Amino acid sequence: ASLWLVPPADSALESALQKLISDTLPAHFAATEQVPSFAPHLTLTSNLPKEFSNPQEVLSQITVSSLPEVIFKSVNVGDFFFTRLTLHTEKTASLVALAQQCRRKFSEGCTSDREAEAWAQNVFTPHVSLVYSAMPAEDVKADVLEKAVKDIDAAGVVVGGGVASEMGGWKGGKIVLVQTWKDLSEWKVLAEKAL
Repeated sequence: ASLWLVPPADSALESALQKLISDTLPAHFAATEQVPSFAPHLTLTSNLPKEFSNPQEVLSQITVSSLPEVIFKSVNVGDFFFTRLTLHTEKTASLVALAQQCRRKFSEGCTSDREAEAWAQNVFTPHVSLVYSAMPAEDVKADVLEKAVKDIDAAGVVVGGGVASEMGGWKGGKIVLVQTWKDLSEWKVLAEKAL
């Protein structure tokens, strides 16, 4: 399972991201590929157990002293299916602290505060995926990236603005626990916590 941070529901940003993910950007990818749709989110951590007897109890263990702040930094083409086209975000202190806490408390195999801190500083690459795709990264860079950047801009999403604007990221939102170990078509939210 995974813990996601999602933008405020029914916000202009959430609507714009969902339209990009579901409709606009998939049109630029190979016609032979069924590009999946999914909810806009930033993965705080994965490698959680597959099952929880009380999923809502998991989220009640998360303490938030400062609302996590997501600020879009750049459009990125990744090497993997789940990171093929993403909005990388700033590693804001509030976001890193939340991801580190989630990793330490819930991720299988994380056994110490030191390990969670090292993961948060060196491995955690906060991003909002826009497209999951099997198209090779070099083809995305050559054939899709420029069009995608124009579409993101046309949707009003602000990338690289530095300070979070209404369309350049979000503050707060909600944390959701998602069954990501199943097939993508079977992913479902098990619990959520508004921030």
